[in-house]
This record gives sequence, C-alpha cells and structure tokens, in this order.
Amino acid sequence: MMSNNQSAAVCTTVQTYYNTAGSGTFTVPNTWTAANNSKNWILLIGAGGGGSTTDTNFGKYGGSGGGGGAMVKITNATLTANQVLSYTVGAGGAGASSKDTGIAGTAGGATSITIGGTTYIAGGGGGGGTSASSVGTVGVGGTPTPATSSGNVLVYSGGNGSIGVTASGSGGGGGGGGAAGPKGAGVSAVAPANGAKGGNGGNGGGGFGGVGATGSQALGTPPSTPAIASDISTSPTLGSGGGGGGGYEGKNGGTAGSYGGGGGGAGSLPGGSTAATAGSGAVGLVVICY
Repeated sequence: MMSNNQSAAVCTTVQTYYNTAGSGTFTVPNTWTAANNSKNWILLIGAGGGGSTTDTNFGKYGGSGGGGGAMVKITNATLTANQVLSYTVGAGGAGASSKDTGIAGTAGGATSITIGGTTYIAGGGGGGGTSASSVGTVGVGGTPTPATSSGNVLVYSGGNGSIGVTASGSGGGGGGGGAAGPKGAGVSAVAPANGAKGGNGGNGGGGFGGVGATGSQALGTPPSTPAIASDISTSPTLGSGGGGGGGYEGKNGGTAGSYGGGGGGAGSLPGGSTAATAGSGAVGLVVICY
C-alpha cells in the first residue's frame, strides 16, 4: 500500500528519463530549494531476463520465460542544489538462440541509484533455464533493495517466467514475467495448458503480457502497449508485460514490453535445421521527477 508521504507528491514539471543501459550521474539543479523536497520522486525498474531454448538432449520441451524486473520508488527525497546522484540502468537479458541444444537466457541487469550514501536497487529478472531431459527452470522475478516498503520508499518484485511444455515430441515455450510498476508487482506467467501453444506473458504493474504463439504462428506476440501509470504524466509507460512464449516446432519467443518485462521462451525444435530464438528481456529505467 502506498503511504501518505508517497501519495502526496505530485510531479508534472520536469521528468528526466534514463533508458539506455549503463551508468551515469544526475546533478540536482542549482535552483533546487527545500520546497522541491516535498514534490519529487525517483523511480527505478530493473531489466527483464531473457528466455531460454529447448532442453539439451531430447528437444521436446519448450524453453522457459525470463523473469520481470523489480521496482523501487522514492518519494520526496531530501536533496540539495548541485548534489550528484549516481545511477545504473540495467541491460535487458539476451534471449537464447539454439538449433538443437538448450541454452539458458541471460539475466537482466539491476537498476540502481545512490542518494546520500544509500543505494536503492531494482533487481533484474533471471534468465530462463534449461534441463538435460525435462522442462527448464523459470526465470525468477527481480527483487528490490530494500526488500519491503517503508516510509517514503515503495517497492514491488517482478513476476516469474513460466516453464515450457511438451506436446507429441515438441512443445511451446513459457511466457516471460511482467515487470513491477507503480501500480503493483509484476505478474508471473502461467505455463500453457495446451502443449502446442506458447504461454502468455505475465502482466506488468501497469501493462499487459503478450499472448503466446500457437503452432501455426511464426513467433510469440509482443505485449500490448502498457497502460500509463497514474503518477506518470507523460511517456514512457511503466510496468510492462512479459513476452509470449513461442509455439511448438521451433517458433521464436516473444519480446518483452518497453521496460523490465521478461522475454518469452522459444518453442522446442527437435533435430531442427534452423535456430529457434527466445525473446529478450527489456532494458531497465530510471525516472527522476521534480
């Protein structure tokens, strides 16, 4: 639940976005006064993990989806003019690509910012895993630091990806987990009930997951456009969904939403001659509003 301190801050004047993976600094404007300390917020979203490809030996299980990134929101941070804040934007995890052996997806990077000696971290989602003879492990959703909401700090975890499945020797991939956002935690993807269909991506804390591919589709569909969170007056949108899982017989996994969603797992490709590619996780995000 959002505290009174968090809900009181209204920011529509200046919004600074950092959505390119890497590190940098933000210098507080020299016009900053004590009044600005009661109308600012800083939001972090960790990057999503990439999906995996099929199991390593049998080639009949679909790959697993990557996890969604966590969110941290600091409201009414106490800052001073010309103070320098160091931040890092997490890189989206790469989706695996494989012709006939399983490869795990890459984990998404953490997004962080340091304010007055305290570092806040929105963890990245884990990459989808593989197994030698069964379904792989899911990409686990990212976790925040601090671990729980308190005072002027609101935190949510990302959603888990789902496992792939098998159907007549070839199965659909699992969906990616949704990213956390200001409206809530990322939703975990659910493994497809029909083995030939890719799993749907998990909803984000502000957006929706992608729909899994069927056996006849070329790839898992990407998520729909995330809804704009209530405390964001302009783009970018936040809390995006995870990518849909690929259909059976080597269909590619879907890509994640704009910020922090996990990539979908690839459909299995037993003895295939071409590579099936899992969806990649989305990059993280830093927003500074004052």
